[in-house]
Amino acid sequence: MPDSGLPHDAATNPWAVWGHDSERAAERYELTRSKLIMFFAQRRVPDPEELAGATLIAFMRQVSKGVVVDDPEAYCFGVAKNIFRQYCRGEKKRREGAEELKRRTEVGRSLEDDEMNLLRERQLECVNECVEALPEEQRRLLFEYEKFPAGQDKIEHRTRLAKMLNISKAALSSKIFHIRSRLKRRLADRLMGQDKSPAQRR
Repeated sequence: MPDSGLPHDAATNPWAVWGHDSERAAERYELTRSKLIMFFAQRRVPDPEELAGATLIAFMRQVSKGVVVDDPEAYCFGVAKNIFRQYCRGEKKRREGAEELKRRTEVGRSLEDDEMNLLRERQLECVNECVEALPEEQRRLLFEYEKFPAGQDKIEHRTRLAKMLNISKAALSSKIFHIRSRLKRRLADRLMGQDKSPAQRR
């Protein structure tokens, strides 16, 4: 706040719009600022003090340009309404931008999910085709070996299977290991072939 020795013409000293008495002018300024903060707080803006400050800055700029103001407080509230409208437009754009970003993110995730599902379907198709390509005897043995995936039933079943084939459990495990290894190699070759472009496959 300028001291009382400065000129009180608003064109050269914008603070003079609040009054010629510096103490009284300071009181009017702070009272108006408090009312502006309340104005914005009632409208639930995140930072009422920031918009109140922006209002006062815009008001003082107008005064410094030579705008004649009879009632500073009333003029400030007119400016405050314009600033609030600008704030609302900005918030609307920000919300719309956030919603658009959210929609794009959801679409991106959906596409990723679709790609992953398609990849899993292709992999499953390859597995089935590679299993079908095994010799029938090996395919049946593999299915029978994997009949019980866990627990005591699995152990007992594989023991019986080894006895049926008249081989030891170690020999049975070795047979399954070689079948699985062959199956994995075929599956890897098939999947790598799918990843190649048509020109690379020739």
